[in-house]
Amino acid sequence: MDLRKIKALIEAVTEGDVDELEVESKEGTVRIRRNSRSEDGAAPYLVMSNPALPARDTSSVLPTPTEEEVVDSDGVHAKETTDSSSEDSAGLTVVTSPIVGTFYESPSPDASSFVEVGDTVKAGQVLCIIEAMKLMNEIEAEIDGVIIKRFVSNSQPVEYGEKLFAVKPSN
Repeated sequence: MDLRKIKALIEAVTEGDVDELEVESKEGTVRIRRNSRSEDGAAPYLVMSNPALPARDTSSVLPTPTEEEVVDSDGVHAKETTDSSSEDSAGLTVVTSPIVGTFYESPSPDASSFVEVGDTVKAGQVLCIIEAMKLMNEIEAEIDGVIIKRFVSNSQPVEYGEKLFAVKPSN
């Protein structure tokens, strides 16, 4: 089910006088339940299932082709597919999203980005925020290095395992 549809369902449960909502479609089942007895105003939680799809092995994420816009000598725009394993062979470390959510490059709309391409980062430095169900999750650099590429744009929905940044490790 599309992330926008799920967010709309969560908002409907949060803002409305609904304690539980279950939606079934050909894509699977989504159940959103809010504990109405909670005194701390806890957010609803989400349970998704799709019996038609096999369980995903998350122990290793396979490289996926990415499209990049290329301008040839005639000035014609074309899409070129590259294999992400070429980045791995160049000694780059790819930072991926640990959760499904929305990518934010800065702590607020009027603030500057946490990092830009070309910035030197230290292990533990915040690279971005992934918002999931109104919770802001800071994504930190795991190594010291230089940001070589950013794969997503601000406010873009991201999935588990989706590439966020390519980092060239410091020697």
